[in-house]
Amino acid sequence: MQLDQLPDDVLVTLMQHLDVDSLLACRLVCRRLCGLALHGDAWRHRWLWTDFEPRARAVLRLAPCLRGVSVCGHILPLIATRCSVAHLLLTVNVSDQGDGAEARLALAATQFALVVRNQEALGRLRGVTLSCLYPMFGAEALIMTLAATSGLESLRVVGIVPYHWSLIEQGPRRPTLEHFECELTTGTESFVNTVLAGHGDTLEVVDLGAHSRDGVEGYLGQTSETTLRLLGGMGRLRELTCQLLPGLEVVAACPTLENLRLNVYSFEPHAIEGACELLRRAHHLRSVCLDYYYDDSQDRPPEVGAKLIEALGCCSSGRSLVTQLAISALPLLQPLLGALPSLPALHDLWLSAPLLTLNGELAQGITPSTAPALRLLALRPYETLECVHDWLHTDTPKTVLTANPQLHILVRELHECGICEACELGCHRNVRWGVSKEVGLFVHDLGKCTSPEVHIVDHPWRSWIQVARCI
Repeated sequence: MQLDQLPDDVLVTLMQHLDVDSLLACRLVCRRLCGLALHGDAWRHRWLWTDFEPRARAVLRLAPCLRGVSVCGHILPLIATRCSVAHLLLTVNVSDQGDGAEARLALAATQFALVVRNQEALGRLRGVTLSCLYPMFGAEALIMTLAATSGLESLRVVGIVPYHWSLIEQGPRRPTLEHFECELTTGTESFVNTVLAGHGDTLEVVDLGAHSRDGVEGYLGQTSETTLRLLGGMGRLRELTCQLLPGLEVVAACPTLENLRLNVYSFEPHAIEGACELLRRAHHLRSVCLDYYYDDSQDRPPEVGAKLIEALGCCSSGRSLVTQLAISALPLLQPLLGALPSLPALHDLWLSAPLLTLNGELAQGITPSTAPALRLLALRPYETLECVHDWLHTDTPKTVLTANPQLHILVRELHECGICEACELGCHRNVRWGVSKEVGLFVHDLGKCTSPEVHIVDHPWRSWIQVARCI
């Protein structure tokens, strides 16, 4: 079949798989291909990285649309381009340091704001991610622009949030946002509240938490009543990530909240109590993650953190619906084991803790009567240099699996020391210690597994071992 016999839609579909140079070269072949090379369907699925694509300026001048643009240093072509994009990734360049760095950052922030306004006017912008690798000053115009931008479905401010203390008064013209992420601090409170208020009718996923200890320096130490009231009044909120705040229990009024992640960096009594009340009242929760952090330089005993686990097992409705529970840096094992009978629907349990501390109590505490629905126990060694191979040879895995024949134990972050007695045996050759990131253990027959979706036998980073039962 000759080229002129192919319909336009077939040719455009083929052009989607060409690289940028080849697609631009089609403009020089003939008049027909010249027109099709500028067709929107030939470009709308492409992502442009302006700092690595040598033809970036040509693309922004000729292409009618793109799936997304990642911009770090080459900002100016985006300010006036007529190429409409669906997603923007704006990265604060880590190399902008030294003399005059603050002035350069302020200029970049202003230019980013112009880029966002231009794309909003073109009408296809649906997502913006602002990635800050270190503190950014002079970002008032950018922050205000993001708060007022309409049509977005996703807005993420990740890394070190820009300093901003001014009161933001203008929000979006209409609610459209479904996913919002920005660490809640004293400096970002006005921005966060403006976004939550402007998109309260459409937001489904909200992430206001700090995901590292470094991000807690600007922690909002007092109650943010406005923020909590806005969260509690949302009618479509499904997933929430936040730090502990006094008064957090008001969020339990949100009827659609199913997934909750609490970043436990503060053990202030009122904040702990607010989170405990939330866990007791939010009987519609399906997934809970407790991400603990303990600062050895401060007097914060791990027993305090156990209150959240105990509260989870005291659901006010009398029956918890939680099917997934993840605990990072497990403070104490006994409160968790004590709460298991109050979590009858628990299917997946993810723990991050030193493996050796789980021996003994773990084998006695997990039984079909205490955790009847549990099918996956995922463990990540809190001490990264623990030899997982050595732990596999302890009695704990075999004892737990024998008592719970339908359970799967998944150990993540594999490490083999190579010098202990277990490693010298040379067993478990199917576990590719240098490649695999996870090893799964089970005792049941594969054909009789009640949760076959857990196995994922062909997972590229996971190996499985069928363990013989204890006699």
